[in-house]
Amino acid sequence: AMMNLSATKGKLMTFADFTYLSVLAEENSFDFDIKGTIFDLAIGYRLLNSQNFLLYGYTGVRAIDLEVTINTFGPLNSKVTTGDDWVDPLLGIHTQWNLNKKFTVQGRLEAGGFGVGSDESYMGIATLSHSLSDQWAMKYFYRYLTIDYADNNFVYKMDVSGPGIGVSYLF
Repeated sequence: AMMNLSATKGKLMTFADFTYLSVLAEENSFDFDIKGTIFDLAIGYRLLNSQNFLLYGYTGVRAIDLEVTINTFGPLNSKVTTGDDWVDPLLGIHTQWNLNKKFTVQGRLEAGGFGVGSDESYMGIATLSHSLSDQWAMKYFYRYLTIDYADNNFVYKMDVSGPGIGVSYLF
């Protein structure tokens, strides 16, 4: 589950993303369960404003809290739980291209971690926004996030990606 809040005023923009992650993989002799939250908070500045295209540069932080549980079955029944939490700095760009009055394409590319929290992380999001009225829009997106983290006896190197659909309300 994901939620995004964003605001713009003049040349400034800010956004907050919240992601709840729950992944369960089951095999014959074990299951693997990852649960966690990811919270991004960023502020940006408009670098380019041409006819139908906007480009923002931004910086921010990403807070990550993960818990991993591995259950084994059979003669060696066992359960191991581990996890960690950390904060990464972020640098990124956000684009918006107004195709016409009804459709807008948005994109975000960012890098994070830089050895502060995780060793490195990268994210990309492509969104097609379909305006239904002055306030409401449907959002169709694809998101890719990769994180490489190792600290406190916890190693997390994973790619999370997939399509999504959402609703937007403009105040």
